[in-house]
Amino acid sequence: MIDLTEKFRQTVLDDEGDDALAKCNAITHAIVDVGGNQDELAGECRMVTKVLRQRAGLLVATNPQAAEMAAEIRSRCQQVLRNPAVHEGARY
Repeated sequence: MIDLTEKFRQTVLDDEGDDALAKCNAITHAIVDVGGNQDELAGECRMVTKVLRQRAGLLVATNPQAAEMAAEIRSRCQQVLRNPAVHEGARY
């Protein structure tokens, strides 16, 4: 991302040539791809965290001796999920 930004600054920012738009489009499309990949990875990490939190809760039901460990796992998961996306928040 830093490389793309620097490339944009050096080759496109002050370019007024006929191919300036094409250069700009190439770099901005690459930046959008990077952002999309980051969003997808963050979403996958959040999903894994939710599954881990849920499984820790289920573990207590089958093994009450694991309650302390499960509570710690659930607490840490909740810290990771502290800023939910719009669709993850409470609706009511």
